[in-house]
Amino acid sequence: MYDLNIKFDYDSTEQYREKFEYQCDCAYCRNYYKTFKITYPKISAFLEEFGLDINYPLEAMTLEYDKKDKTMGYTTYYPVKGEIFEDTLDLNIEGLEIRILRGSSSSNPCPNPQMEKPYLLVEINCIKLDWVLDEEIE
Repeated sequence: MYDLNIKFDYDSTEQYREKFEYQCDCAYCRNYYKTFKITYPKISAFLEEFGLDINYPLEAMTLEYDKKDKTMGYTTYYPVKGEIFEDTLDLNIEGLEIRILRGSSSSNPCPNPQMEKPYLLVEINCIKLDWVLDEEIE
Protein backbone atom coordinates (compact mmCIF):
# COMPACT_ATOMS: atom_id res chain seq x y z
CA MET A 1 0.00 0.00 0.00
CA TYR A 2 2.02 2.96 -1.33
CA ASP A 3 5.09 1.46 0.43
CA LEU A 4 3.96 2.90 3.78
CA ASN A 5 5.39 1.65 7.04
CA ILE A 6 2.00 1.07 8.69
CA LYS A 7 0.69 -1.73 10.85
CA PHE A 8 -3.11 -1.80 10.81
CA ASP A 9 -6.01 -4.11 11.52
CA TYR A 10 -8.52 -4.15 8.65
CA ASP A 11 -11.17 -6.15 10.52
CA SER A 12 -11.04 -4.02 13.69
CA THR A 13 -11.30 -0.84 11.62
CA GLU A 14 -14.32 -2.18 9.75
CA GLN A 15 -15.98 -3.42 12.96
CA TYR A 16 -15.43 -0.04 14.65
CA ARG A 17 -17.49 1.70 11.96
CA GLU A 18 -20.31 -0.78 12.35
CA LYS A 19 -20.43 -0.19 16.12
CA PHE A 20 -19.57 3.46 16.69
CA GLU A 21 -19.84 5.63 13.62
CA TYR A 22 -23.05 7.11 12.34
CA GLN A 23 -23.78 8.80 9.06
CA CYS A 24 -24.51 12.49 9.33
CA ASP A 25 -27.58 13.58 7.38
CA CYS A 26 -26.82 17.29 6.89
CA ALA A 27 -26.75 18.64 3.32
CA TYR A 28 -22.98 19.13 3.37
CA CYS A 29 -22.36 15.50 4.29
CA ARG A 30 -24.97 14.15 1.88
CA ASN A 31 -23.22 16.11 -0.89
CA TYR A 32 -19.90 14.56 0.22
CA TYR A 33 -21.36 11.03 0.10
CA LYS A 34 -22.75 11.58 -3.41
CA THR A 35 -19.62 13.05 -4.94
CA PHE A 36 -16.43 11.96 -3.17
CA LYS A 37 -16.06 8.44 -4.60
CA ILE A 38 -16.81 9.67 -8.13
CA THR A 39 -14.41 12.61 -7.89
CA TYR A 40 -11.60 10.80 -6.08
CA PRO A 41 -11.71 7.09 -7.00
CA LYS A 42 -8.02 6.44 -6.16
CA ILE A 43 -8.34 7.96 -2.69
CA SER A 44 -11.56 6.00 -2.15
CA ALA A 45 -9.74 2.78 -3.04
CA PHE A 46 -6.85 3.78 -0.74
CA LEU A 47 -9.25 4.28 2.19
CA GLU A 48 -11.06 1.00 1.47
CA GLU A 49 -7.71 -0.84 1.77
CA PHE A 50 -7.78 0.07 5.48
CA GLY A 51 -11.34 -1.26 5.95
CA LEU A 52 -12.90 2.21 5.78
CA ASP A 53 -16.18 3.19 4.16
CA ILE A 54 -15.79 6.66 2.62
CA ASN A 55 -19.40 7.45 3.51
CA TYR A 56 -18.59 7.26 7.24
CA PRO A 57 -15.90 9.82 8.04
CA LEU A 58 -15.25 10.42 11.72
CA GLU A 59 -15.42 14.12 10.91
CA ALA A 60 -16.20 16.02 7.70
CA MET A 61 -15.43 19.70 8.14
CA THR A 62 -16.74 22.04 5.50
CA LEU A 63 -14.49 24.81 4.33
CA GLU A 64 -15.39 27.48 1.83
CA TYR A 65 -18.05 27.32 -0.86
CA ASP A 66 -16.83 28.63 -4.21
CA LYS A 67 -19.86 30.32 -5.79
CA LYS A 68 -18.13 30.67 -9.15
CA ASP A 69 -17.22 26.98 -9.51
CA LYS A 70 -20.12 25.74 -7.34
CA THR A 71 -17.74 23.58 -5.31
CA MET A 72 -17.55 22.94 -1.59
CA GLY A 73 -14.28 22.47 0.22
CA TYR A 74 -13.83 19.80 2.89
CA THR A 75 -11.30 18.33 5.27
CA THR A 76 -12.14 14.84 6.50
CA TYR A 77 -10.84 12.40 9.09
CA TYR A 78 -11.11 8.62 9.24
CA PRO A 79 -10.01 6.42 12.19
CA VAL A 80 -7.92 3.30 11.56
CA LYS A 81 -6.97 0.69 14.13
CA GLY A 82 -3.19 0.53 13.88
CA GLU A 83 0.08 2.34 14.29
CA ILE A 84 2.81 4.12 12.38
CA PHE A 85 6.43 4.41 13.27
CA GLU A 86 6.87 8.11 12.46
CA ASP A 87 4.91 11.07 13.80
CA THR A 88 3.08 11.51 10.51
CA LEU A 89 3.07 10.12 6.99
CA ASP A 90 2.36 12.56 4.18
CA LEU A 91 0.98 11.54 0.79
CA ASN A 92 -0.40 13.23 -2.28
CA ILE A 93 -3.02 11.25 -4.15
CA GLU A 94 -5.15 12.78 -6.93
CA GLY A 95 -3.82 16.22 -5.96
CA LEU A 96 -5.00 16.03 -2.35
CA GLU A 97 -2.89 16.22 0.76
CA ILE A 98 -3.30 13.11 2.90
CA ARG A 99 -1.71 12.88 6.33
CA ILE A 100 -1.71 9.77 8.45
CA LEU A 101 -1.35 10.76 12.10
CA ARG A 102 -0.85 8.93 15.34
CA GLY A 103 -4.33 9.08 16.76
CA SER A 104 -3.30 9.33 20.38
CA SER A 105 -1.46 12.63 19.87
CA SER A 106 -3.05 15.50 21.78
CA SER A 107 -2.23 17.87 18.89
CA ASN A 108 -4.70 16.24 16.49
CA PRO A 109 -7.48 18.61 15.41
CA CYS A 110 -10.08 15.85 15.19
CA PRO A 111 -12.44 14.52 17.85
CA ASN A 112 -11.39 11.40 19.71
CA PRO A 113 -12.92 8.39 17.97
CA GLN A 114 -13.12 6.43 21.23
CA MET A 115 -11.07 3.74 19.57
CA GLU A 116 -8.75 1.70 21.75
CA LYS A 117 -5.09 2.66 21.28
CA PRO A 118 -3.11 2.36 19.14
CA TYR A 119 -5.07 4.02 16.36
CA LEU A 120 -4.43 6.33 13.43
CA LEU A 121 -6.26 9.22 11.88
CA VAL A 122 -6.28 9.64 8.12
CA GLU A 123 -6.67 13.36 7.36
CA ILE A 124 -7.61 14.42 3.83
CA ASN A 125 -7.16 18.11 3.01
CA CYS A 126 -8.04 20.39 0.09
CA ILE A 127 -11.05 18.33 -1.03
CA LYS A 128 -13.14 20.19 -3.63
CA LEU A 129 -16.47 18.64 -4.56
CA ASP A 130 -19.17 19.82 -6.92
CA TRP A 131 -22.34 20.87 -5.14
CA VAL A 132 -24.87 18.46 -6.65
CA LEU A 133 -27.81 18.80 -4.29
CA ASP A 134 -30.85 20.90 -5.20
CA GLU A 135 -30.66 22.45 -1.73
CA GLU A 136 -29.32 25.90 -1.09
CA ILE A 137 -26.10 26.22 0.88
CA GLU A 138 -26.71 27.80 4.26
